[in-house]
Amino acid sequence: MSEESEKLRYYRTTVQSYEQELERIEGRVVTLEDRRAAVKALLKSAQRLLAKEQKAQQRRLKEAKLPVEQVPSPIEASRYAGMTLKEAIFSVLSKAQRPMHANEVLEELERGGADLRAKNPKLSIVSTLHRDKERYRKTAPNTFELKPEAVGTTQVPLLKN
Repeated sequence: MSEESEKLRYYRTTVQSYEQELERIEGRVVTLEDRRAAVKALLKSAQRLLAKEQKAQQRRLKEAKLPVEQVPSPIEASRYAGMTLKEAIFSVLSKAQRPMHANEVLEELERGGADLRAKNPKLSIVSTLHRDKERYRKTAPNTFELKPEAVGTTQVPLLKN
């Protein structure tokens, strides 16, 4: 009999242990379900705000009217495409017929669709202008103009060896 009572005690203890574990797990499930519901509500709210802000941004973009000079035509947008940097700079300064800062040259090249792959395009522009002293004259820091004798040329001269 004592062996049977040992078995009963063991099974009762095991059942109680499993019941307690089940209670703890169910408590966690309730907590997780509450958290899940809260996060779900926050997500829904954030999604509504995002959608609302996206619509507002689209509306602002439609309402914003850029000056005509800032909207390049498709022809202007590809004006310098396929040119070397040296050719494109020459074209920009020829067209401007005035001294231009390297930043202005860069803006015009970007607006005209020049393929600027350099890590620092401004530095590339300044270097190109410094190297070609026969055609360009420095008028101020990082500001250059075409020399009068280069104004009439239409091609980029070959480099001398």
